[in-house]
Amino acid sequence: MKNNSSAQIEPQRVQSATMAFANRYVAAMADVYEQVLNNSTSPQARFAAQRAKFIGATAAVGNAVELNPLAGLMDMAVVVSLTREIAEEPWVQEQYGENNARAIVTALKNQEADVWQVTSEFLTPDQIKELRDVAVQWKRDHPNRRFAWDVRLADFPQAKKGQAPGGQLVSSVFGIVTLDPFTGLDPAVKEVEQSRVLAERMFFYLRYLPIFLSWQVDALYLQILATPQVEKLLADTTTVAGSTTRFTDSTNKFADVSGKFAETLEKFRVQLPEQQSTLVDQMNQLVATQRNAALLQATTQVSIEREATVKQLNTTVSAQQAELTRNMQLVIDASIDRLYARIRSIVLIAAGAILGVLVIYRLIAGKLLRGRGS
Repeated sequence: MKNNSSAQIEPQRVQSATMAFANRYVAAMADVYEQVLNNSTSPQARFAAQRAKFIGATAAVGNAVELNPLAGLMDMAVVVSLTREIAEEPWVQEQYGENNARAIVTALKNQEADVWQVTSEFLTPDQIKELRDVAVQWKRDHPNRRFAWDVRLADFPQAKKGQAPGGQLVSSVFGIVTLDPFTGLDPAVKEVEQSRVLAERMFFYLRYLPIFLSWQVDALYLQILATPQVEKLLADTTTVAGSTTRFTDSTNKFADVSGKFAETLEKFRVQLPEQQSTLVDQMNQLVATQRNAALLQATTQVSIEREATVKQLNTTVSAQQAELTRNMQLVIDASIDRLYARIRSIVLIAAGAILGVLVIYRLIAGKLLRGRGS
């Protein structure tokens, strides 16, 4: 059922509907981005998918706990529509691949239809048209933006103009953004309604906090793998392994050539004319002497060169291993420091949020008890 006046809408009912959609959106998009992660081999694509899953979910939850529930629902509809439109751009296929990009667009189209269905329960057709026009205007003004998770109606110039005295019309979506959702309620009822909405908002956000922490840690790990330093480290390791294999193959080929050379000399000696026995004997002695000397010299030279090559290779491998170890240690130390810093910040934020909830709960409980006592 559509409402013709925003003042008739119950904030708690709008907030519950927005939170229900946020749950569906987070679950659906997390599933599709997990498929992209499993199907992608590029470190950059895997990191981009994890980042999109994390930031998209935090944006949806942020809109669901907006102070003005109807404004949060409208922001949600605009963000989902813009995200779907951006996902259809060519760079998404280049980053994730054609099949993965198609799966993302399909999931976003389903969520877009869902959010507009929810929005139609609280806005008039004219307001919905105006809201869709807002999305078109933003895309026209930002043609090169790849992300739209931070789009809010309150940041548009129309909403700021509507804050002037007498310049606001409730029928406009920008008028709804600056409208107090609890206007017209009895003071006692208004206080109870505000307390209930605030408590629901707090617990909804705290429920997602551990999930967001886990996703952020996963994004940090994938970001480390996608850094140029780590990619160079993996490439250097592959190069060293390939050089060792090529050296072994060259040694085996040299041994085969030496064996074939000895067989050729033996055949030449057997095929000398038998009539010139004296000359053959002298030639055989000369050939044998030269052959032994040549083989001795060749063997000595090959041994020297082989030892020099082995020493050079060992020196090169040792130097590369030391450099690889140093680079890996630097990357790991930096990553651990960043991870500890983020985890510490998140833990402090979580502790502060829980403490805030407890304080608010006690204040609310005190007010309710005083109200009953009076």
